[in-house]
Amino acid sequence: MKRISQHQIFLAVLMAIFLVGGCTQQMMKMDSVTNKGLAQREEPCWVLSDPECDDESGEFYYFRGQNAVPEASKARPSRLATRSAENAARESFAAYIRAGVASKMKEESSSSGDTNEGMTTKTSIESAINSYVTADITGLKTVDIYQESISSNSKGIPLWTVWARMKVKREIADQQVAVQTKKVVAKLEASAE
Repeated sequence: MKRISQHQIFLAVLMAIFLVGGCTQQMMKMDSVTNKGLAQREEPCWVLSDPECDDESGEFYYFRGQNAVPEASKARPSRLATRSAENAARESFAAYIRAGVASKMKEESSSSGDTNEGMTTKTSIESAINSYVTADITGLKTVDIYQESISSNSKGIPLWTVWARMKVKREIADQQVAVQTKKVVAKLEASAE
């Protein structure tokens, strides 16, 4: 068996480093930062909250969120930026549930013939909604993530903005509005006693 010299090992390692370096540079050219994000991926219509992007079946509600602060990164944004965008989408869902409960409460008070429109009643309802409504995110699923860098910081490092799109079945969201409305009504009745 032929013995491999240290010189041959050194040359093999050196060639491997150049080969890997060349492949990495080629990959970086493919994923280079442009004004449209990675590899010039076109911005999806849902980023701008275009209702045409929603499915035509009407089976789902969609919620969009964006990371709180653009993140500086030479490659891609971190998982933390993605989580921030997902949390913003979850908060949009929670706001939808709160608005649905407020609408139901207004609808119920109008249909029951309640003519007391004093500020105390309105304020107590708003306070109860803000205090007691908690959106259950069990049915909420991430369906798309979009990352874009259109500017850089003072050191030339790209600043990334991340958007997350989430969906939930309409029946789940509507059920949550009904459950949360009952909860708020019970809390208001208990406090009135």
